[in-house]
Amino acid sequence: MKTVLISLIMLSCAGLISKAVAQTVKFSINIENQVKDGTFDPENDKVEIFGNIIPLRNSQALIMEPEEENSYIYVLEVEFKSFDVGQTLEYRFRLNTKRRMITEDNVLPRSLIIRSGKVVLGADFNFMWF
Repeated sequence: MKTVLISLIMLSCAGLISKAVAQTVKFSINIENQVKDGTFDPENDKVEIFGNIIPLRNSQALIMEPEEENSYIYVLEVEFKSFDVGQTLEYRFRLNTKRRMITEDNVLPRSLIIRSGKVVLGADFNFMWF
């Protein structure tokens, strides 16, 4: 009986954990221009993303990694919780270089409404600063 009860409790907890993740978003940004003009050095610099909802609203921005197929496109997959459903995520990208931090400050933040499921955002855009 104990074994059955423990098994049921573990299954219930697993169900709650799986329901806690509402949406997975794959963010991506194409920084080809910044690499080619020397603004960004892939060997030493970082592409970061930050926003207004946890986990993008941490004390430190999350670091994106280059795609295997295209080293100019940096990606990061982020999981948002079920209680974030319906919230509007505002986010920005930034380059953390040895010389300075370059952020998309000249434009409104990018935005996305958190929904259930998985979303893959295209990387056919570039940084929005001048």
